[in-house]
Amino acid sequence: LVQTPSQEEIRLVFLAYASAARVHLRIGAYTSAAEDVKKIQDITLHPPLLAEADRLAALVHLQTGRTAEAERLLLNVVASAPEDAVDSVRAEALCDLARLYYSDGRRVTARERLLESRTIAGTGARLALIQADVLDGALTADEGRLAEAKALYARAYRAAQSTGRLFELARASNGLGIAARHLAD
Repeated sequence: LVQTPSQEEIRLVFLAYASAARVHLRIGAYTSAAEDVKKIQDITLHPPLLAEADRLAALVHLQTGRTAEAERLLLNVVASAPEDAVDSVRAEALCDLARLYYSDGRRVTARERLLESRTIAGTGARLALIQADVLDGALTADEGRLAEAKALYARAYRAAQSTGRLFELARASNGLGIAARHLAD
């Protein structure tokens, strides 16, 4: 007899593959990240986990230059993520969309998605709030409002420091340093 895995076993396997996909994305191993996402999609039908798998797949597409497919997937996650995923998956997907729009030169749309992300995140999705502050810092710096940008980066830095999120800590630190250097000029 083949035993069906429990929800807890599926959740643990999901966490392992999702973590692996994030690492692979960060080191540029996009084929491996895509394989990790496929494994997630193969093991679960649970909507919140599938929403995160779609978000991760969108990030793979974004990093490999398939921005239209990334945007389609992220918009789908925002529109269809179940209520129990609202505080994290939807808020992070909105930040990802904002980053896509920022990179594409659509700064007004990027800022709108950041505002939506913050509204959805409340205080429950700390990672999305950190990411929103970092990207908002970049948008604000681009507009020449360096003191405001520095404050956004500083807030992101403190939040990332308190959560132990090293990647976000590095991004916030980098932005903070650039803003401070430009303010000193």
